[in-house]
This record gives sequence, structure tokens and C-alpha cells, in this order.
Amino acid sequence: MATLLAVLATVTLAGCTDDPAPQPRPAAPSQAPSASATSTPPVRLKVPPAVAGEVARRVLVEKDGHPQGTTTVRRGARAGQEYWVHAACTSPTSGKTLSVEVRGAEPGASADALVAFEIPCDGTPTVNGAGELPAESVAVYLSGDQSDVSAYAVLAPTPSLPEGK
Repeated sequence: MATLLAVLATVTLAGCTDDPAPQPRPAAPSQAPSASATSTPPVRLKVPPAVAGEVARRVLVEKDGHPQGTTTVRRGARAGQEYWVHAACTSPTSGKTLSVEVRGAEPGASADALVAFEIPCDGTPTVNGAGELPAESVAVYLSGDQSDVSAYAVLAPTPSLPEGK
């Protein structure tokens, strides 16, 4: 029994030292990317179908990180007809906007906008009156920083304005 007590005393004393207990270390930093402070989840943009009398539309989509766009000019504007522009834009970048412009589409037409306004890239559809336009071919343009956006703009006669807008 004396031998057993001697062994236990030796083992117990061997674990005691004058060294302080090891201090806990902070965990290694996470390697997961953090979300940008200026980034918001993107809103899925639904481009509306063509409407009666539609004159022109511009659609922008981001594909493989690059903006790609299509412009469709369906017919010329008619004299005496009131027009509207239905447009929307989405972007994960908070506060981003695009400019919507209606300009002549004929070769040699002035680059001056007949109608121009800004839209927020928050997914909210915007409807603006374009008034009467010259009886000629016109197109809708989207300008501004088009990186990381999806957008559309549709120019059509006022009577084809979607219900409730």
C-alpha cells in the first residue's frame, strides 16, 4: 500500500508546475467571404410581354458577368398619339439607377433625347408619360453603369397601358 501511495503522490506532483495555465487563443478567422455593405439581394425582373401598338423596347440582362442587351423597334410613332414608357431595373448594388431615353432611330437622327428620366434599380416598375412623339421611327435606350443590372424599357401608346398602372 505504501508503494501505491508513493506512486500516486509522484503522479499527482508531476502534473503540478509553476508555469501558468495556457491561455485560450482566438479562433482562426473565417475564410468565408463577407457580404458587401452596399449589396442587397437581387430582385428577379420579369420583362412584360409585348403590348398592343408597342413601338420599341430595350432589354438588358447580365450574362456571365457582362451586360447584354437587345433593342426591338416594331413600328414608327404616329402623329397625335400619346405614348408612355414602362421600365424597371434590378441590381444587387444599392442605390443604382439607369437613365431611360427615347430618341430617333433613323440613320442620321439627332442624338438628343425626346424624353429622358431616371429609374431606380430596385425592381419597382416605373411608368412615365412620353407625350406626343414625332411621326418617325424611335427607340428606347438605357444608359448609365450597366454592370450587374437587369432592366427593360417599353415604349407604347397610352391606351395600351397595363391595368392598374
